[in-house]
Amino acid sequence: MEENDIRIKKSSPLVVKKFIDKEVSKSGDSLKFSIIIQNSGDQPIENLVAIEKFPSEFLQVTSAAGLKEIAENGDLIFKREILESGEIWPIRISAKVKSNFSGLEKLSNEIVVSGKFAAREIEKKVAVSFLTVGKSKLAQPEIISEKIEIAEEQSSSISRVMPKLAATGFPFASMFIFFFGLVFAHFSYRKQKLIS
Repeated sequence: MEENDIRIKKSSPLVVKKFIDKEVSKSGDSLKFSIIIQNSGDQPIENLVAIEKFPSEFLQVTSAAGLKEIAENGDLIFKREILESGEIWPIRISAKVKSNFSGLEKLSNEIVVSGKFAAREIEKKVAVSFLTVGKSKLAQPEIISEKIEIAEEQSSSISRVMPKLAATGFPFASMFIFFFGLVFAHFSYRKQKLIS
């Protein structure tokens, strides 16, 4: 590319931002994708096409407002005839994580937006990545949490008795004084017995 070509090259007026509500998900979770497409130029963008590269083997679309068609490979296709200067085109997609896989998967979700601006073709790509945990990875944490709950239940048996005693008006201060008195008397008796 010549130096003159670099000088006359214009930046794209397409501004594309993409967000996901969960960076880590598991089988059965619902995910929400938000795409914001904006025309930052001083002229309209025409014949806009937004192609969402959707990982259909892992996600199932539950809603997608404005969806025009679904390609054979599972890609979602959105279209708009014109986007005026400064105008925003929001796209929102909801999907559910399928349960037909196991392990840990890092998925990438890309959208490609193209159109025509001032008699020239423009294009912008934006992607988000997220982790999906399959059933086999969830089994062990569930067992561990169950053991922790059992241990906590056993250790809290005394704490469950204390409120019942308090409700009867049992004097705790007297109880502790009496208890430590018995312990002191027991050790004093043993000490005297050893001396004698």
